[in-house]
Amino acid sequence: MEENADLIPKIAKNGISIDGSSIGVVDVNQSDIRLIPDWDTYCNYKSGGEVIDRVLCAIQYKGQRHPACLRSLMKSTIERCNKMGFDVHMFGEVEWFFVNNDGTPHDHAGYCSLPPADKAQHIRHEIADALENSGCRVKRIHHENGPGQNEVELKLMPAMKNADDLVTSMEIIRAAASSNGITADFLPKPFDGEAGSGFHQHFALYDAKTGKNVFGTEWQGGERPKQLITPLGLSFIAGLMAHAEEITSVFARHEQSFKRLEPGHEAPAVVCWGTSNRTALIRIPDPSESQDTRIEYRGGDASGATHLMCAVLLAAGLDGVERNLECAPEVLVNADLLGPEALTKMGLRRIPSTLADTRKVLEGSAWLRQVLGEPVVKYLIEGKRKH
Repeated sequence: MEENADLIPKIAKNGISIDGSSIGVVDVNQSDIRLIPDWDTYCNYKSGGEVIDRVLCAIQYKGQRHPACLRSLMKSTIERCNKMGFDVHMFGEVEWFFVNNDGTPHDHAGYCSLPPADKAQHIRHEIADALENSGCRVKRIHHENGPGQNEVELKLMPAMKNADDLVTSMEIIRAAASSNGITADFLPKPFDGEAGSGFHQHFALYDAKTGKNVFGTEWQGGERPKQLITPLGLSFIAGLMAHAEEITSVFARHEQSFKRLEPGHEAPAVVCWGTSNRTALIRIPDPSESQDTRIEYRGGDASGATHLMCAVLLAAGLDGVERNLECAPEVLVNADLLGPEALTKMGLRRIPSTLADTRKVLEGSAWLRQVLGEPVVKYLIEGKRKH
């Protein structure tokens, strides 16, 4: 949609009215929604030789926040975290495949490959420059395991900026791919037998008064402790584990989500946690000091809505903290190798394996209705029925 430039001052103040029923947000009898710009999110980037000016918006209906506004949902979840006395920072890892026009991978390189096997190095450099220029801070960008597969990892940022930057990143990646005559595919498992594309999210929680990382235990004299995670951090993990089925039901919008979560490609399907264990659903990356301690959720993919996924993950962790949930023991073995008997013996379970399974979880979850609201849960259920 292009608006007359004369209207920009009015839009900047009052937003713009659009037909919400045409994009599946509302019913046709309640279709007039208003997009209210958040000018703190303004950025611009190039696409197809043109400069795109972009700003993220809140959704309102009759002057009130619309229940389907996922960015507002994320905002309210962060506010809940702040009321508990914490500041939350996050960063995400975006994985995707560059695909040729004939549907084949753009190259056949592997993890951290170099040219000439890696044919996308120059495109990644374009992407990194565009991300930095748009305000997205890049930690690293590289070729991933699969043919034509790449990854960008952002820097740790306040949770809302992380979600906003992930949306921006995917826009910029798609634009860069298109300008180079190829496609960026973010689906979870576009090529059978190859690694899938995840959407890992990392969390760090800080005491709002002192700025201290509340996940990390003390390092006396700079020496690494045996126990890296505080009791509060373990409760946060316990909350993620308690709601793993519901989290999966929220982010998994495509059957490829479950093809990705198969053994052998570091895509975890067993509800467990571990330090530096990439087969665990929840991982504690090896920190260099207490303040660097973070919790990584490795189960997600980009088939769903970014702000929704970040909000439900944060809500699950906070639920564990509020209820002081006890965390199950750390899993030290390769979880991919655990069969049904071993899982039962260890008291572990697998996450849902089909869209039909996730629909049943959505239909029966009172917690999701409390956290997300009935309209969002209803929308998610209807989306599962269409597949």
